[in-house]
Amino acid sequence: IDNSQSTIVNPQGWPMYRRDGQRSGSTATRVPPQLAPLWHVDLGDELTSPVIADGRVFVALSDSRQVVALDQVTGRELWRFAAGGRIDTPPAIHKGRAVFGCADGCVYCLRAEDGELIWRFRAAPRDRRLFACGQLESVWPVHGSVLVDDTLSGGVATAYFAAGRSSFLDGGIRLYALDLKTGDVRHSKDVYMFRGRDRIRQQVLPDILSLQKDTIWMRHLGVDKNLAPVKARPHLFAPRGFLDDTWWHRTYWVYGTEMGGGYTNWPVVGNVSPAGRLLAFGGGELIYGYGRMAYRVGDGHVRPDMTEDYRLFAEVLDRTPSAIRRQERKRQVKWTARLPFVARSIVLARDALLVAGGSSADEARERLGPGTLWIASREDGSKRAACTLPAPPVLDGMGLTEKGVFVSTVDGAVVCLQGENDE
Repeated sequence: IDNSQSTIVNPQGWPMYRRDGQRSGSTATRVPPQLAPLWHVDLGDELTSPVIADGRVFVALSDSRQVVALDQVTGRELWRFAAGGRIDTPPAIHKGRAVFGCADGCVYCLRAEDGELIWRFRAAPRDRRLFACGQLESVWPVHGSVLVDDTLSGGVATAYFAAGRSSFLDGGIRLYALDLKTGDVRHSKDVYMFRGRDRIRQQVLPDILSLQKDTIWMRHLGVDKNLAPVKARPHLFAPRGFLDDTWWHRTYWVYGTEMGGGYTNWPVVGNVSPAGRLLAFGGGELIYGYGRMAYRVGDGHVRPDMTEDYRLFAEVLDRTPSAIRRQERKRQVKWTARLPFVARSIVLARDALLVAGGSSADEARERLGPGTLWIASREDGSKRAACTLPAPPVLDGMGLTEKGVFVSTVDGAVVCLQGENDE
């Protein structure tokens, strides 16, 4: 797997949401032939997906407004930090620092070793609050998973993120680029639906940012390192946001440039570009996912048994600019495989696919039963090995390093699994 664009010091680590700035969900780490539980820690709250770096596992407890660090070998709690609002995704770990956004409109930078605060930056242009999810939040919240990169700025580690709820509301969305060392603003730009000085006029909602070569993406909006808009190019994005877990039949992730809307247009992109509920890709020619193989108007509603509608699959990933023209595209699916469970997390490893899920896409129902984790073949999706999880993973709730597989589950626990012969 090509990790040449990654700024990760340890290429086998998992220090960001979906491992890297591309949000690829892939790693060069190999998967053991068999997996067995090593430790299980019940944190008793709604958890985010985990990140793993510097010998620690980091997760956020969303409702409790806390970030927690666990020892990756024993699961022992090392520290926890209380923020001023909900945290929807885990921090990004970069050279001993843990940086994350918060619904209080701030970004926090902690020392990864002990959780001590290094700096805090208020991204919200004003301290205005409202109630959301039963808690008081800023009018301009920030997603937890900040994009950290040092390739665009000549080796200067920079944190990129967005504050706001919509380009239609409250003056729009504000994009930031901060110096990770000091918290100082390097660049900022407003995304607003009305023309104005130094603003990007764009109809867009905020999301976790991703990086594709020299472009930073927020859904379909692309900007350069100075936050100036750029032309559309194929990239991974989620039209309803990476964190949407509603499984509405008209929504899916896509590797492309656009997404159709309306009753008749929503299936178009999914039939010509790589698309699915989950996607993972590396540096090779294939992209792997879980979703439908065809999208049709009038046949959108999911049946009670969702495993009838969705497949694990691999298809050719066309990264060339010509892929922008829809009329020239067609999905080139290499293989499909049916799963006996609904996948909620996929990790693309060097030699296999890790696929984990439960009996349904409904978290409330899944809390009643165990989860399933498959080690699947990259050649045809067949099962190589399987093990049972105490509960299904949260959406995208799995990470893989040379120290094991780490899973955040819907019942508020973090689980570590290792190869059966690993020490």
